[in-house]
Amino acid sequence: FSDENIQPLTDGIKTFLDIAWSGQEPRRVYIKMLGNTARARQHLLMVTGQCGVSYRDLHIYNPINQGKSGEYLPICPHNSKEAMSLLKDLTATDNVNNHVKKAGLVAGARYCKNSNNMIVIIYLTDDPEKETKTGFAQVISGLEIFQDIAKCNDKSNIKIVDCGVVLS
Repeated sequence: FSDENIQPLTDGIKTFLDIAWSGQEPRRVYIKMLGNTARARQHLLMVTGQCGVSYRDLHIYNPINQGKSGEYLPICPHNSKEAMSLLKDLTATDNVNNHVKKAGLVAGARYCKNSNNMIVIIYLTDDPEKETKTGFAQVISGLEIFQDIAKCNDKSNIKIVDCGVVLS
């Protein structure tokens, strides 16, 4: 769907990220998309690499709110220019429905005013008192992998080594 006018249905599509560090075998995370949104379409582009950019080799940074409600891990490129959105219609409030911030929710980051970027965050703990308008997917298997990553002191060797769509 290289033509931006084509809007693929993303609701329910399952994707995977294979993550490895410190010489270990890759560990797989499964993610299921929630709805048909621009952020979900961008995620699909990122796992397929269809626009030349993918999650492969992206950095997983230190957790934010470590040890607190709503702790999350950011996944993003090296610099802000590389983090620009792949889609023109991606906005800070892309989703119609709010999502409670719960462990496993995958959301877009809101680091800048328009939040038109491809930075993704994975919630590691619940924050039931708060919601986000940028949630687009849910980790359905492998959340413990992200939780293990959050505990690592040196994240420099952690890599997303493969990603893709799960074919039924």
